[in-house]
Amino acid sequence: RQGRRFVPHWHRHKRVRVHFRQLEAWYRTLDQLITAKEKIEVALFHRLRDLFSLKPELVLYDITSTYFEGAGPVGFAKHGYSRDGKPHHVQVIVAVVMVSGWPIAHHVWAGNEVDHTTVGKAINDLHQRFGFKRLVFVGDRGMVTSDNIETIRSGGHGYLVGLKRRRNKKLDRWLKAVDETKWIDCPVGITAQEKTNPPGTRAQEVASGVAGMRVIIIDSDERRDSEEALRQKSMERTRQALEKLERRVAAGKLKQPEKIGAAAERLLQRNLRGGPHQQAVLCAGVG
Repeated sequence: RQGRRFVPHWHRHKRVRVHFRQLEAWYRTLDQLITAKEKIEVALFHRLRDLFSLKPELVLYDITSTYFEGAGPVGFAKHGYSRDGKPHHVQVIVAVVMVSGWPIAHHVWAGNEVDHTTVGKAINDLHQRFGFKRLVFVGDRGMVTSDNIETIRSGGHGYLVGLKRRRNKKLDRWLKAVDETKWIDCPVGITAQEKTNPPGTRAQEVASGVAGMRVIIIDSDERRDSEEALRQKSMERTRQALEKLERRVAAGKLKQPEKIGAAAERLLQRNLRGGPHQQAVLCAGVG
């Protein structure tokens, strides 16, 4: 109870302030702690479960990457898809598993590990280490493959995942089934800060046509505004590139019509991005 009076302080400063010497001492213990990492995570989870009466069914899973300026750890530091915009640096993949808002496990994989290949490993770990019988797996679009969905379903688990729009005819059919009169407002929104009135996020379920699968379409003002800003930026970049091409033609540096057309096409392909507003699609299912 006494700790509650420090909550406003934590919100204001965003982190716990630690003296460098203390932090350095903590870092030195990590080599010893890593050998007991798996047992520590399980023990902490059991304490959380008993203390807060957790019902571990809904499991949130996400991954990120972190890069190294130097060589990095042997066997882990690899080149891969960089979320930091540093494709020339080696990196590692870090994953976290959340239950009821609490992180209960984390994983570190080689930097060239692909997102969706980690899903089966994480689920198996929840079975073997934590004793989870049935769970609902929540992941983003990078986690979705037919093999992963089949693995989840065959284990008797449920799932809630985002779907990729590109080259997905089935998804296009679901989007066309949207009825503009049947949107349901989401008062909480898609972020903790989004609590507008009226709500800025709407959802609608459409028939999936697949047994045991539900499809929910999400429409968000925040996403709409973000896409519009990106589209305007892309259009401005394209306009400047075409004006530069026009000056080259006027100066006689580019004369043949076919070359002018090819140059314009390359500029459009390179700079013009985005189309109509893309609604997000969630797919939910049971095993």
